[in-house]
Amino acid sequence: MKILWLATFIMNRLTYNYKFMLISVLFMCPIVLLSFQLWNQLEQDLQVTATEAKGINVINELNAISINAAELRDVMMAYNYDRSEATASKIYKLRSAINEQLEIFARQYKDSSLVKSSQIERLMRARDAANKEDLGSQIMLREYINSYGSLVNEIDSIVFEISKGSGLSNDTDPNLAGDIGLYFEKVRPLLGQLGKLRGYGNNTLNTPFMDSATFTEVDATFFNTQTVFTEFQESIEKIRKQRPDAPIISESADFVDAAGKLLYLFNDQVVEAISDRQSWQQYNEPVEKPDGKTPLIHKPN
Repeated sequence: MKILWLATFIMNRLTYNYKFMLISVLFMCPIVLLSFQLWNQLEQDLQVTATEAKGINVINELNAISINAAELRDVMMAYNYDRSEATASKIYKLRSAINEQLEIFARQYKDSSLVKSSQIERLMRARDAANKEDLGSQIMLREYINSYGSLVNEIDSIVFEISKGSGLSNDTDPNLAGDIGLYFEKVRPLLGQLGKLRGYGNNTLNTPFMDSATFTEVDATFFNTQTVFTEFQESIEKIRKQRPDAPIISESADFVDAAGKLLYLFNDQVVEAISDRQSWQQYNEPVEKPDGKTPLIHKPN
């Protein structure tokens, strides 16, 4: 009641002009407050989108390094038996290219809030581990590929961390979240499996026969890759039915084709050994590596 009395007292002593001014101010206060709240929310959304875009840039740059690192891993698997000058020269060129890429990446993200210094250090250590050649001859096939693929494996781990740190893995847009989920849950695991097939093919095609342990590893990897490939194709079909014009649909076509050819060739040359045996160089020639055909995640609009 005192508040009403005070309001009446004030209004009775104001001229009409001031009364209207006071009423206008009282109505404007909540509008201005709401405007500030909306702007703050919009600013937060813009910051999140900008951070996500930075995350995509970092991931794409890491993927570019990973393509060379994967090729180095595959050639190193062949180098276990093929010590020719041509193979050694290819290894040297790949190592030089990777060193240059890592140096540029380290300089570019030296003071980044998204890429941590510890992550850059991990990349450098993984590079050094991938370059080790004196692994001995008494280790399993998968131990060779894990060692030579140290940088590829470390990049995979850091890509997942960047995804979380940039907010990509928690995006609120359902379509973008679906594409990102497909990329991390299906595409990257499939790339890892296909990489093993390339490396195993390069290694085993240099040997006259496979012992039982090696064949068991090779056969199991081929089976697992087929399973992951089928799951990826099923996921793409679901997206195609829901969003036929989604960019990831058109981008997946070449990737599926390259992956299918690699699976066919691996079965033909390594698992069932149907056709005449190729050299590891010939094995690498007919099929474009799926790494370069990977469906990309796109910057949010």
